[in-house]
Amino acid sequence: MCIRDRLNNEIKLNNRLRTLLSAIEAEERKASLEQVEAWQDTVEQTSRMIAILGAISLLVILVFVFLVLRDVSRSQRYRRELENAKTYAESLLKSREQFMNTVTHDLRSPLNAVVGYSGLLEKTSLNKSQQRYLDQLRKSSDYLLHLVNDLLDLSRLEAGKMSIDELSFNPKHLITETVENAIPHEKPKQVEVRMKISSQLDRPMITDPFRIKQVLTNLVSNACKFTEEGFVEVRAWLEEKNNKQFLMLQVKDTGIGISKKQKE
Repeated sequence: MCIRDRLNNEIKLNNRLRTLLSAIEAEERKASLEQVEAWQDTVEQTSRMIAILGAISLLVILVFVFLVLRDVSRSQRYRRELENAKTYAESLLKSREQFMNTVTHDLRSPLNAVVGYSGLLEKTSLNKSQQRYLDQLRKSSDYLLHLVNDLLDLSRLEAGKMSIDELSFNPKHLITETVENAIPHEKPKQVEVRMKISSQLDRPMITDPFRIKQVLTNLVSNACKFTEEGFVEVRAWLEEKNNKQFLMLQVKDTGIGISKKQKE
């Protein structure tokens, strides 16, 4: 009886152990399946994330390439437009230079004839009316000749052909004579023209007296023209910088002045 009970107990124990092992195996299989499923979900999420990032990266690259190509195309278009504008501007400058040279040379010959014959007429006997007419003709022709010479000088400057001579002259005498000749006859009486020339300039110097006279004449004549009252003052002195001597000229007036837009 005891042996039979023991056998029964062992059988029951073995059945319980098998049941327990089966439960443990089932739990392990379930846990493994859940872990595999979790891994699969993680892999799928990672794959989706990589795909989204890849799509975004591809989109960014495409946008960047589009912007670069657009900028390159725009730059090439601007360069072509600039080249065309430059070519057109150069052709305009060349045409203007040719036109100015033609006009100024064609005007200069008859103007010289008018000035020459006016000088010859001045030496003949004229009544007061004829003398007045001749004076007006001479002033007008001198003014036109002055404009023509200015146009020629402008054309030479733009072409880089303006020549500067080196001649010996007395600056004090040149400035005094230039200022006196530059004062217009119609200058208002209430405008005083005064000169302050340093005594250092009463000696020979070497530079281009014609260019100095040309610039000073323009400055003084314009100062007198646009000054209704007050003074026009011309100052000249010598300055030494870096062992070089510089002739300094200054024209000052109480006229309307020059606006900021016109100073260039």
